[in-house]
Amino acid sequence: MTPDKQRDLLVLILLEVIASALSFLFSLTFLPSTILFLVIPAAYLAFRLRRRSQWPRIAAMALVFGIWYGYLFAYLGDWNRIWAWPVESLPWGWFLGVNPVEWLWVFVWIVFIVLFYEHFVERDTGKAISYRVLWAIIPGGAITTAIVAFTLWHPSALNWPYAYAVLIFLTLIPTAILLIRNPKILPKIALPGLFFIPMHIVYEITALMLNQWYFPGQYFAVLPLPGNTGVPIEEFILWIVLGSLVVVSYYELYIDDGR
Repeated sequence: MTPDKQRDLLVLILLEVIASALSFLFSLTFLPSTILFLVIPAAYLAFRLRRRSQWPRIAAMALVFGIWYGYLFAYLGDWNRIWAWPVESLPWGWFLGVNPVEWLWVFVWIVFIVLFYEHFVERDTGKAISYRVLWAIIPGGAITTAIVAFTLWHPSALNWPYAYAVLIFLTLIPTAILLIRNPKILPKIALPGLFFIPMHIVYEITALMLNQWYFPGQYFAVLPLPGNTGVPIEEFILWIVLGSLVVVSYYELYIDDGR
């Protein structure tokens, strides 16, 4: 890693420490903490990104998965109350069945991870978007149609027992496809986890201790965390441990070259 990138990594670590400290100091709610933990570090990486050729791929990832699939994931999660927020964390109310702050959170979180991957790991200098993005767009259309149809005419079909575990299973399918196609890519796409796993742990503990979100759903187990808090094992697996790996695997499988 070059000295410039070492400095960038230290800046990101410092920003996350400051985000947690300010969240506790001012008892921040979900939106301002989202800005501190995700928006500001993502903006810093966007400024530091040297090769502008990556932007078409990053934009495609943001549109397809940050906005579109992010909305579908949030919608199903909110429908099943996999997670929830106190009223003070919902300054914009609800929009099309989701919390807009949550939707923003998913979007920025995905962009942050992809920016990190492009800046610190990826060496591809091309700007072409893979034709495999159609593999995401076509199923996305079918999933959207099904969710709308069920919501209007058969809403009970969207009520899933252990819904978080179901979403984990569905979410990991593309990651498994990528690793079956190219198992040698695993160390590369797992590398961002060295930053994001500790960051996610700090963020989770901060949010739970400040009651920025909570978990009223049905889970297989709850893991204790510092501060007399606990996190569902499903959250621990999908977001804390595998979150960055899943996002990067989607990026490589559908947007980039898969290598």
